[in-house]
Amino acid sequence: MTIEATGQKNKASSGAHIVVDAFDVTMPGRRFQEEDPAITYSGEWTHGNLNRSWSEGTAATSATAGSRATFSFSGTSVSWIGCRKASIGPARIFLDGVLVKEMELYEPVPIEAYQHTIFRADGLSNGTHTLTIETTITGPFIVVDAFDVRP
Repeated sequence: MTIEATGQKNKASSGAHIVVDAFDVTMPGRRFQEEDPAITYSGEWTHGNLNRSWSEGTAATSATAGSRATFSFSGTSVSWIGCRKASIGPARIFLDGVLVKEMELYEPVPIEAYQHTIFRADGLSNGTHTLTIETTITGPFIVVDAFDVRP
């Protein structure tokens, strides 16, 4: 990939700068955004959060213990894309109904990890699976930004 400055700009612009923050190298598979019909939510969730640089612009958040986001997918690998920062709380992760991990997502200020891979499971049998994310305490919130599935 090559990025080349042309020197051209919009008339309303005060400069012709290009800013490159990062490059994402993707793997084969598909990203499912937080509002995809393959994801069901129970408990209390806020949808359409626009406050940060989420994948595709929005995320779902919950700060209520026991709230769940359940993602049904077919593939051999899945990742939960979320956030780690000071106001984020712990979560339980279930794969096919079995608790596989309890995670503390808190990170001290100034760390703010948006669009972060929180959990990844590889080597699953080829078929249909469910990944469930559950808030464990009320107060700090958790974020469901997206899920990545690989064949």
